[in-house]
Amino acid sequence: MVMRNQLTAIAAKEDPLQLVAFMIQTKSNSHTEWEEVLSGYSRRELEELWQNLLKIATSLLLGLESSHDSSQEEMEKVFKSLDCLIVLATATVVSNKLQIPPSLLEMSILLHDLLLSLPDTADNLKNNFSKLFETFWTKEKPGREYVFENTLHYLFQVNLKSKSTLKTMKRLWQLRSAFPLIKFDDPSSQDLKNLICESLVSPSFMKKEEGVRVLGSILPLNLDFMKTCHEVIKKSLVTVPKNFIPKYGPIYFRAWQMSNEEAKLKIETGSIQDIMYNAIHASGIQLVKDLRKIIAYIHRQKKQKGVAEMLHRLYAPLLWRSLKAANSVVRLNSLFLFIDAFPIQNPAGGIQENNDLLQNQFNAFDILLMDPCPSIRSRTILGVCQILSAYWQMIPKEVTRTYITTLIEDLAWDNSSAEVRESVLKYWSIVPVEHLLARLATDSQPVARRIMKVIFSNFLPLDKTVEVQIIRIISLIESNPQAARIFFQHAPKFMSLEQVVSFIVLLCSCILRHVRDKKHANDDSILDSEMPKDKSSDLEEDCGNEAVSFDLEKNIIHGFLDSIIILWTVIEPEFAKTTNHVLKEKLDKIFSKALSIMMREFKDSQLRSALIIIAGKLPPKLVPYLSHQCLSKLQKLSDTDSVKEDFSALIQTTCSWGQMKGLLDLIQEWLTDGMKTKLNSSLNSKQSKRSQQVRFREEVIPKPMLALKFLLFVIEQPNCRALLLNKYQSNIIGILEQLKFVLNLLEQRLTVGLKRLQYADDTFLQAAYYLYIRINLLLYVGVHSENDEGIVVSLEEIMKQFCTWAQNIIVPVFNNQNSSEKAIRKRHSSDSKENSITFSCNLLEHLFTLTHTYLLMFKINETQYYLLSELFHCCFTNVHSLKLLPIIIKCLIQIVSVNLSTNHDIQQTIHESFKFLLETLVALATSKSDTPTLTLILNSSRLHMSNLLSTIYEFSTHRGTMLSCFFQTILTAILSELSFASEQNDINEVPSNFQNIKLVSLWLLNIIFKKPFLIRYFLKELHTFTQSKPDTFKNYHQFYSLLYLLNTLNYSPKCFKSEMKDLWLYIKQSDIFPSQTALDAEDDIGVKLSIKGNITSLNMKLCDQAE
Repeated sequence: MVMRNQLTAIAAKEDPLQLVAFMIQTKSNSHTEWEEVLSGYSRRELEELWQNLLKIATSLLLGLESSHDSSQEEMEKVFKSLDCLIVLATATVVSNKLQIPPSLLEMSILLHDLLLSLPDTADNLKNNFSKLFETFWTKEKPGREYVFENTLHYLFQVNLKSKSTLKTMKRLWQLRSAFPLIKFDDPSSQDLKNLICESLVSPSFMKKEEGVRVLGSILPLNLDFMKTCHEVIKKSLVTVPKNFIPKYGPIYFRAWQMSNEEAKLKIETGSIQDIMYNAIHASGIQLVKDLRKIIAYIHRQKKQKGVAEMLHRLYAPLLWRSLKAANSVVRLNSLFLFIDAFPIQNPAGGIQENNDLLQNQFNAFDILLMDPCPSIRSRTILGVCQILSAYWQMIPKEVTRTYITTLIEDLAWDNSSAEVRESVLKYWSIVPVEHLLARLATDSQPVARRIMKVIFSNFLPLDKTVEVQIIRIISLIESNPQAARIFFQHAPKFMSLEQVVSFIVLLCSCILRHVRDKKHANDDSILDSEMPKDKSSDLEEDCGNEAVSFDLEKNIIHGFLDSIIILWTVIEPEFAKTTNHVLKEKLDKIFSKALSIMMREFKDSQLRSALIIIAGKLPPKLVPYLSHQCLSKLQKLSDTDSVKEDFSALIQTTCSWGQMKGLLDLIQEWLTDGMKTKLNSSLNSKQSKRSQQVRFREEVIPKPMLALKFLLFVIEQPNCRALLLNKYQSNIIGILEQLKFVLNLLEQRLTVGLKRLQYADDTFLQAAYYLYIRINLLLYVGVHSENDEGIVVSLEEIMKQFCTWAQNIIVPVFNNQNSSEKAIRKRHSSDSKENSITFSCNLLEHLFTLTHTYLLMFKINETQYYLLSELFHCCFTNVHSLKLLPIIIKCLIQIVSVNLSTNHDIQQTIHESFKFLLETLVALATSKSDTPTLTLILNSSRLHMSNLLSTIYEFSTHRGTMLSCFFQTILTAILSELSFASEQNDINEVPSNFQNIKLVSLWLLNIIFKKPFLIRYFLKELHTFTQSKPDTFKNYHQFYSLLYLLNTLNYSPKCFKSEMKDLWLYIKQSDIFPSQTALDAEDDIGVKLSIKGNITSLNMKLCDQAE
């Protein structure tokens, strides 16, 4: 209120000096602060205020015009006064609550006219003028059309300067709605048009996406001016930097896209088609290439509305004639465009027209493959291969076959040109780079090594400038980050150690220059002396003097840091050699300085983690600000919320610096506290002795869950795991002793429902149990490589202990599931039945998962498998524990692949497990106790069961009896389920499709019918089954189940009809087929009617088919 009254009084005095003094006194130089003051004015008061301020502005402008000889000091006073008026004006215009007083608009128009005439010394004032006028447009204030012309002129001037920023370019782009108001035909706009033409070749515009958009939005506004700009672009192609040229494509396309239909036609014929024509007929190889780069962008927009039709229309009078021209250069130039534009289609035409058009293009390629010019034949080969790779689905098989035949039988043996023969075999041009990178990221090491031979020099050309190298690496990281990681894992094999070190320093230098440039852009506060320079070697040029400066996004910076880590890790063993110590010392010196700058600049957790890992490669004394804090940082992390990304870098670095013992002591201390319970205080006395080197005496809350996360990371990270097994076995054994207490806690948890753990819960218990098993296996497997005798026995004993404990403690939870509610409440006073079963399933899943890993390394004997099979059987007893079926089947697959062909006893036991599983599944399915859950379990196990059957088939083909047993068991299960369904009247007609069969039967058949060899064997065994077990079908329901199965199989297109016909003919002639008299008898009428219906259906499908 006070400031408002003071402002009103000062404005009434019409004294600009008092206004300046007042605003300096209030220290309110921002329009946001004055916006609140002005919002308290009524409409009438605001108009009176601006009437007075207009008078001040008018007097200042009149004085400015009449005082050409005024001193610099007086001019500065005028500029300060105008700046104060601009602040108040901006505050008024920005506000959504205030209307624009006429006096304010009048003053703005006066200042707008003054904008371009102000001297360069008043740059800040001119910038504030422009921002005010821009606000008129962004806020859509009335009268904005009077303050746009000079504003656009000013912004073009500013953006044409070499030091222009992205921010000023975005300001110009925000005024795009004012572009249509430019008076292109008025002589007063000539200066602005000249600026626009200058922008077409300006790095300030062409290097920024917004700059390209601005130009593309202005060009179509006046067709005459568009012609002028088109000529400017054509003439400049030979002089502008080559990276500008592809940017003209988006400019032309945007101009075409934003035009109306009439203007589009003129742009097409006057500009785009002119580029096409010159790309075919222009003299000069480089000019033709540049024109192709422009038109290539439009080719890539074919999916945009109207583009495909436009290309078809513009190429029609040019391309086809040029492909047949007498001049081979014209034909070659046309060919490049043809390949890039393929397929040329006309969406407005009919199907037949487009088919004919496509066939004409295939015919053109046929002719070009046999062109008398070798260069044309060579380029056509590469183009055809590229097209076959990209459009193979739309190309007829006959055309593909013709092309491949021509390539292999004719052109691969072209005696007249080595270039043609090479093109047939060229790999890089045939396979798109995206495909290569995808394979590099996912394929095996041998394949990755072969791909690296092809792409290394393309992404890291050591013979090019460092700028080119960085541009290529940025492209690699942007295209496929995972492929980039694999690339750098293999890159040192193609470089010398010195080259790898130089490249690491180059990446570091780029990041530091980005930091420096960013700070320069803000406040010019960073000094060049902060850049680390290695003055004692040839690395100085890469680190300090090479002008490699890029505006890096966060993902690129992380990619650079990740690349540094990978390269350093790969070459690290080489630093152990005395001859390479100098290189290591140079890296240490550079990064000891660089890391401090980066750590201050980068606050992102992902970037900081990478920096911490790099720090771990330096001697700890060079980075004291990190080496003294790693353990304390780990100790301060949250017990429950911390994730791997929060501590992985810290743990790796801690291990690198030889501080693993302190970390292990911390883990052991927290685990000891985590095992404490209120019911069993005796556990407190079993804590292991503390380390004498590192102690944690502070009274802090223990974090046992975090300790388990740390421990899991240590045993999973290869370097940490190797260090742990080699130097800290005694520590890990001490931790293992603490983890063993989890068995006691789990026993209490499962028997009396213990929940009162001081610092632990079910999640902790499960994780501790998992790690207890895993570390036991890890320790003994690690020792096994040194001593083959006795260790296997120890391992066998360990597995026996795990299985026996699970059998005695976990399995009873499943067995008690049918107990009375009273007994359950008594046994699990604080826990529900479902929670106990789920918890027990999770424990067994951990055991089976680690058992599977154990099976990958060691062969088991009958005793071990018997223990496992007992556990498996217990899990088959109810639908809840059956959720473990996928991992159980995975274990069976591994056992089968190792033992099935050699150990008959294990074969029998595996078959018994398989038989018990299918019997249990059928029993659960027929009881219908929890069908949705059972369905989910079966679906999740389908792939694993398919792999199991395939493995049994593969390892049992020479022992037909064993394979036959498994398939006979499958048939028994299917027929049993169908027979039961028939007895319950669940199926009483002919099936209408393959999916009509019952749940478990459908699951098994879907698995078998995925693979032809299993289908054929299944039908063979079905035939054998009907021959060898005729008593199985004496019951009508049992015979009906067989007929129902046969009718169901007939619905599958994959079923072998000849085998089905032979089987059906045998059944009709066998003793199991009931006589017509028996079927006509009056007993069991329902099932007999079903049998008759199925017999009729089978006769129609199989007997008629045979005829």
